[in-house]
Amino acid sequence: PRKEILIKKLVNRYKKIVSIVQNYNPEKNNIILGKKSRVLYGEDFIRDDINGVMFKVSHRSFYQVNPNQTEELYKKAIDYAELTPNDIVIDAYCGIGTIGLSVANYCKTVLGVEVVVSVF
Repeated sequence: PRKEILIKKLVNRYKKIVSIVQNYNPEKNNIILGKKSRVLYGEDFIRDDINGVMFKVSHRSFYQVNPNQTEELYKKAIDYAELTPNDIVIDAYCGIGTIGLSVANYCKTVLGVEVVVSVF
């Protein structure tokens, strides 16, 4: 009810909002996202940069909620991994590939493995 008023208040108060998506899950289960979504404002994705790599993130994708800390975490992981230009990295359960793509410039090859089919 009155979604237009809510959207207007949110967008006016939080200038960085680029997208608002409403998701429906009428099932009585523990699955967070339902099968139906409706874009209320903007697009059904956001764009964000992590360590110089631009990502187009679907509203249904898992994504770290604090990109600044994510960058720092990935930098530490890269340092600790001591990667060489000959290394092959396997990014298991890679999701949209934020970790694998962040290490790609430090190794020979990155293989991303995921069971969820990408929508892009």
